Amino acid sequence: MSEVNNIFASVVEHLLQGQVICEYAYESEYQYLDDEANWREVDVYLRRVDRMLKRTLDGTAVFAAYTTLEFSLYRSDVRRGFAETINGLEPLVRWLHMVSSASRSDRPVTAGDVVRPSRLLESIENAPVLCEELDRLSKTKLLSNNQSTPRGQLDAILKRLADNGYLVAKGPRAMQYLATGKWSRLYDVMDFISTHEQLDVEPEPEQEALL
Repeated sequence: MSEVNNIFASVVEHLLQGQVICEYAYESEYQYLDDEANWREVDVYLRRVDRMLKRTLDGTAVFAAYTTLEFSLYRSDVRRGFAETINGLEPLVRWLHMVSSASRSDRPVTAGDVVRPSRLLESIENAPVLCEELDRLSKTKLLSNNQSTPRGQLDAILKRLADNGYLVAKGPRAMQYLATGKWSRLYDVMDFISTHEQLDVEPEPEQEALL
């Protein structure tokens, strides 16, 4: 199989698995889709299985969306996806607030942002309220870990975020992370959920306050 066919297969596989393709998480695949001819080829293929290529509103990432929701299986899949997003919102939003406070920035984390664990840890350890928040985040379902020190908790949470596609570790010892386009996708979904308050999803109990 040629290199081009390999990339095509990789792009399609990632998209059908529900992954978000951006230049930070999947550089080769993202560059492949940046070519108009390749974009059309992938889009034509996906439409044969009722999917289509879409970009996030900020243009930093690509994902596959359904072309129709006529089938109950598709509707159920979309509802499940929204439910998973809603049920993970609380720890993600709280993590964003913690990072914003630690870095003294009002700008939300966006694709390509560099997260340096050492600097983040230094700010957290110098603020007892952030240490407490880090400990609370470590007890949430999405970011759960059994570490007892701020360093251990932060490393575990960053790894969980990387495992969930929100960050990409750089360097053999994860000396820093890059935020991926999955944050852009999350913000788009949050906006959609906020606009369509009557979505038929079942959030977990702790998410009811957010909704």
